[in-house]
Parts: sequence; structure tokens; C-alpha cells
Amino acid sequence: MDTGTYTIESSIGAVTLAASRSTRSVKGWGTGADVSFGASLGASPLVISSQNSRFGADGGWARITAVWKGRAHVEIDEDQACDKERTHPAERVSLFGASGPCVF
Repeated sequence: MDTGTYTIESSIGAVTLAASRSTRSVKGWGTGADVSFGASLGASPLVISSQNSRFGADGGWARITAVWKGRAHVEIDEDQACDKERTHPAERVSLFGASGPCVF
């Protein structure tokens, strides 16, 4: 999906969708970053995130730790199987959010 905001009519009413991509600013556990949706998605947006770069030597995945109307806080989480630390260099992530549930 291209970055931007969209309004769709679903079978249960109008829903605002937003897709965005961060700069290389989302770091490891405890040092993440707020990523903007580019629009307000209301009081309880539904959000998913994906890591879009692989700069770290250890694997990791995007974890959403908080969500607000216009942004989400995302951190890169690492497993602790090979080492116990969860620090991670800055990565890019994408967000997809919806203002509410929808049926297509």
C-alpha cells in the first residue's frame, strides 16, 4: 500500500486507513520511537507494524508498545537466545492503521 491516508466505505460504515514509513529512527527495546500515521485515526486505532530494514547483526521484529490517535510507539525487539541484551541499531518500520474494524 502506498504511504498516505484513505477513506473507504465498508459494509459497516466509513473507515479511515493510513499507511506510513518511518525514518531510520526505531531502535531496540526501551529506546524505540514514535511513528506518525499522517492522520488522526480516532480514539482506538487498529495498528500493525513491520520492520523494513535489517541493519542489526541480531535479528529483530517491530513491536508496537503504545498507540495514540495520530501515532504509535514502535521498538525493535530481539530474541535473547544467543545473547541477553535487547539493544538494536536504528531501523525503518512501516505502520498500517485503521480508525476501526472494517469488512471488505
